[in-house]
Amino acid sequence: MAAISLSGPVGKRNRVHQVANRPEDQAKVLWALASIPSSEGGSGDEWRNAVPLAGPAGVCNDILADAIWKFQSFWKARGVFHVIDDVVDPGMHTLAKMNELLGNDAPPGPTPAPPDPKTTAEASKPLASALVMGAQTAILRYVLLGLGEDPDFRAKVDAALNHHFHFDDVGDAADRSNKLDFIVRNYVKVQTSFVNSATIWASRTRAQAIADNNTPADKEPPPAYAVFNSYVRFSPHFRPWDPARRVGQGPYTAAMILIHESIHYCDKYGPDYAYEWQSAYDSLSPAAAMHNPSSYAAFAAEIRRGVDKPRPGSGNPSL
Repeated sequence: MAAISLSGPVGKRNRVHQVANRPEDQAKVLWALASIPSSEGGSGDEWRNAVPLAGPAGVCNDILADAIWKFQSFWKARGVFHVIDDVVDPGMHTLAKMNELLGNDAPPGPTPAPPDPKTTAEASKPLASALVMGAQTAILRYVLLGLGEDPDFRAKVDAALNHHFHFDDVGDAADRSNKLDFIVRNYVKVQTSFVNSATIWASRTRAQAIADNNTPADKEPPPAYAVFNSYVRFSPHFRPWDPARRVGQGPYTAAMILIHESIHYCDKYGPDYAYEWQSAYDSLSPAAAMHNPSSYAAFAAEIRRGVDKPRPGSGNPSL
């Protein structure tokens, strides 16, 4: 039995023309490509952590269209296909090859409509608030402890400060003290923004989020974004983690997004110098890390979890 069946075609005919592209059919093709490894022409390696969402009816975005084209080109190069057109048609060769590779694995059902993003954010706020309070408390206790007191706790905070704020590159005692004070004050601002989330936070549709961010055609808008002293907004991509479809965010990732975007909202000099999953993150200067939103989110998560890696976030969205 075929693993998936389609009610209509999915893709861009001859790389240009949109076909029916029903959302439920797009979701099936996305699932199939995510389940097939790159060594067999699929996108399983690239989409290992999160599968892109289906577009609206009649619209196949460039992410899915490119993945279909890559799959067809892979098997054309091996003599399996002779003519390819960037569309998965019901009952035709591309779908048959996908089903051959999938075996009898059952696809998930139709992708449910995401809950209201702001409602999801409010549900994630208690954990985010606990992370922020835990980070503040840890730093204040660290500062107040005398030398030699509670060495295990000091070692834990030292490690987290080194991992995320690069305090191992800060030798001057006065500079360390000033930086710790700055970090605590930023966490206080974040907590205050949480208290005022009713007026600061807002949900946006996919179309609104694309317009807000000038998102290119081959990309999806981010799950959340912020403008200093103006707003924090959430797109439909901010949603609880769905393990069957590998979309959304787990509890720690969602909480970290709230902290990250709130630093953007609170800190005028808080650009994304590096995300916690990027190699550049581990070599940031202390001066950059002081304003880096991911540093605040990942530090708070490490204090709470007691370990640095694997880090929740875009690199491990299920956490």
